[in-house]
Amino acid sequence: MPIYEYVCETCHREFSLLRPMNQADSPAGCEACGHTQIKRKLSLFSAHNSDGKAVAGTGGSSCSGCAGGSCSSCGQG
Repeated sequence: MPIYEYVCETCHREFSLLRPMNQADSPAGCEACGHTQIKRKLSLFSAHNSDGKAVAGTGGSSCSGCAGGSCSSCGQG
């Protein structure tokens, strides 16, 4: 099951819920105040292989020389 991030529109508290995909936008109560006016946030993910290298969801590069492809300076890509 994925973890979804939400923000309460009443108290502005951010929290996460472990829910089935078909319940991602179903009503739920804020963990802090209990109000049900919550909004799901856009969440990003990352995945690493067993060597510790990022394989998905890196969101950018780790050096200024990378241009979305293979990088000889930092070895990313």
